[in-house]
Amino acid sequence: MRAGRLSAGRLSAGRTEECCRGSVLRAELPHLVWLYHMGVLMFWVHDGSPDAMRTRELVDRTVPVIDRLIKLARVPGLGPVAHQLVSIARDLRQFAVRDA
Repeated sequence: MRAGRLSAGRLSAGRTEECCRGSVLRAELPHLVWLYHMGVLMFWVHDGSPDAMRTRELVDRTVPVIDRLIKLARVPGLGPVAHQLVSIARDLRQFAVRDA
């Protein structure tokens, strides 16, 4: 199994408490992970590579980055960046509800 696939389990909504303890992302992480999954799904739908190799590479390369970003959200001094991300996620959710 690829390392990216193993890390994907840590991004699941059910593990939010464990990976976001003390982070402003705790409440928004399930929605952010859902947005990420929707982006990957859209990429996969349009992926014309054999056996969706480009999609596999996208996941393999982005999951470790997302995992690190989640961990960095707890680092003092990076709080404002995490707050900006949460604000963007909330705005996106409001846009989706309003436009539905």
